[in-house]
Amino acid sequence: MGWAIGQGALGQENPPSGLQPGEVLISLTFVMVSELKPQPPNDEGSRTTGSGGLLVEASFAAKYVAPSQGRRTLRDFRLLSADGIKGDLEESLNFIKPNKVGEGGVTPDPVIRNETWKALEVPLSLPEFDIEIDLVTQTWFAREFGDNPNKWFNELKKGQSYFGLAFDTDTPSGKPGLHPILLPRVPTLNYTTLGLAQSDFDKLGQPQPLQGTADLFSGGTPTKRLEGADSTGEWLLTWEIREAAPELELRVTAKGFADWRPSVKHYDPDGKVIHPGKPLSLTAQVTDPSGKIPAVHIKELRWTLHETSQLPGIAMNYPYQSTETSWDLSIAKRLPTQDKKQELVEMDLTTLKSSVNVWPWDHGGWSTLRVEATLDDGMKLQGKYKGPEGDETDIRLPDRTSDSKIHRKWSRTNQVNTEPDTADNDWEPEGKATALGDGFSNFEEYRGFYISKKVSPEKSKLEYVSTDPNVRNVFIYDRMKNDDSLAATQLFATASGAATYVVHPGEGVLDESRVMNVNRGSGPTQGAQHAIGIRKPAPTEDWRPRTTSGRPNGANLRVPPFEKFQTNAIKLNGRRDLYQRSITQALLVSCGVTRAGRGDREYTLSVKRGADGGPEVKTETGEVVTLRNESGHDEGEDWLREVEHADAVKRRLKSRAGNDQALAALNSFATRKYYVARQGGEHSGPIDNIMRDTFAEAYRVGNTIKLLPKGHQERVGYTLSVISTSNAEPNRYGDSPRPAPGKEFVPNDHR
Repeated sequence: MGWAIGQGALGQENPPSGLQPGEVLISLTFVMVSELKPQPPNDEGSRTTGSGGLLVEASFAAKYVAPSQGRRTLRDFRLLSADGIKGDLEESLNFIKPNKVGEGGVTPDPVIRNETWKALEVPLSLPEFDIEIDLVTQTWFAREFGDNPNKWFNELKKGQSYFGLAFDTDTPSGKPGLHPILLPRVPTLNYTTLGLAQSDFDKLGQPQPLQGTADLFSGGTPTKRLEGADSTGEWLLTWEIREAAPELELRVTAKGFADWRPSVKHYDPDGKVIHPGKPLSLTAQVTDPSGKIPAVHIKELRWTLHETSQLPGIAMNYPYQSTETSWDLSIAKRLPTQDKKQELVEMDLTTLKSSVNVWPWDHGGWSTLRVEATLDDGMKLQGKYKGPEGDETDIRLPDRTSDSKIHRKWSRTNQVNTEPDTADNDWEPEGKATALGDGFSNFEEYRGFYISKKVSPEKSKLEYVSTDPNVRNVFIYDRMKNDDSLAATQLFATASGAATYVVHPGEGVLDESRVMNVNRGSGPTQGAQHAIGIRKPAPTEDWRPRTTSGRPNGANLRVPPFEKFQTNAIKLNGRRDLYQRSITQALLVSCGVTRAGRGDREYTLSVKRGADGGPEVKTETGEVVTLRNESGHDEGEDWLREVEHADAVKRRLKSRAGNDQALAALNSFATRKYYVARQGGEHSGPIDNIMRDTFAEAYRVGNTIKLLPKGHQERVGYTLSVISTSNAEPNRYGDSPRPAPGKEFVPNDHR
């Protein structure tokens, strides 16, 4: 067992003191045993048996180097303590003589002598061989080992303390027993065997099987049988070093990692080819924490993307209703083809590092990258990226938290990093307090949309936007595509404060379903969210823009031509901006905002002299009303005189032929039409409210219709007021009975 520090892959926790960088602690054992061959008994029946052994055990500091790829060398053995190398030498001799040969022949006279000779452990010299390891063939050999056993044996046999113990039945005292042998002795058994075994030790220069795992290397020879003239024997060499995985790291880095998020450069709808955006370049490198160059090479480096998203299309609405669901991120050295690779394996690298690119094929794609290196010594290293949450082996792409698919920096910048990806809590503009959001989840706003960007009066182009998750977003499907619809949508954005985007038909980003987040796939979502539609109505439809719903999912605005609108709202006096403002009102109604009130309408009045001699003014329904101006003057009297004068003229003209046209003009004096506002009607409430109308010619108080001054221009409002009370002076139309429009705005289909 051994330890390593600093350079090299070998080691173990808590290494012994004294190791230098690049060294390992290697345990080595050399064992040799021998036994005397049996000899035929002599005349006295004497028989001698014996055995001997040589044991050397050592722990050294050795240099661990890599001379070439796949090769390691243990050399320059160095003692770590003053105790030296421990050696042991022992012999056992057993002598039995059952008979005695004399003048009388052979007589029984048994002699038994058992001797044990042993050398105390003494320091030995350092080994003078190298251990060569071949990781490719998984073999090892010991260069120039042959001289070491003889050298150790010769050092041991010179020990001053070589001594023996004997059990002897033939003693001068005649008393058998165990006693020390103080005579000096030279070991013979092992010496004989060693002399015969020299060529066998040289066989260690041939490859031996290497025992290796991810954290352990060891080597050993098979038991070697020896044959000599007087003895037989065996010898064995074993060694072991241990590897510590923490000594090396596979460090993954990526420049600009925190800022990188998936994007798409271009999509060719004709060829259905996606051109990916900027890739993320990542580098994996084997490093030694001590700063030394590791003595290893990379046999295999494996890059793998896991759990990669496969969202349809490249954004929430483009290509519209896409069925393309291949991998949203892929890995390659260079720009990959459409196969969207999820794994890249590099073999037999000549350097300790390599770089790859992760290519994006969707604005909202996500994946998890894992990197693993197999070194030429069999060790496996898991790639680690030092991120905001510490070392990560599962590298989330793009940089994001474990519970999110959204880029971390985008979430923090937009202050939604504490919300789930499915959240929809847009709070600007204020709108209805109980209905936050715009129908799009945080993830959908992050992934983004394609919209129509006008580049000239006749042309527009597609533009990608990743929307703000704090600002309510409204999309308008503009089928009119003219200056009026453009001006109306711009006014809608100003009045509502919502981020407003326009999409046009025929550009591949929306169809008549008007679902803006149609490419939801497996992404976090609140469900389908619609764009507000604008279309031209049938000729029989209303004269003013109308919507079919108070939420975008059912809102399909019908916008009449300007001429029809102007005919019914005479006070517009040809002002097209007020026509556009009326379209904006309908767009706001599509987001839950109500008009100021109801009941304003056009009256058709007639006048005649009443029973009391004064003017009698009636509506088309026969209701009698008073017609005055704001100063209180009776306009009915003036009108009556005009009518009576016209009647006198008509009587004179009737007596003459050819005056039909003049008579028709005089008949018009008998009726008048006024667009009349009522208290709490469409003109009521705050004067700056964009939802109030501005083209009344009169207003009604009780049974009195008060005419506004000729040439009167109503003040036009362009904001969503947060109050309902009237602040006009004079207060002609009263307070609005509806909630404050600024607190009604809800562009969300789900609330």
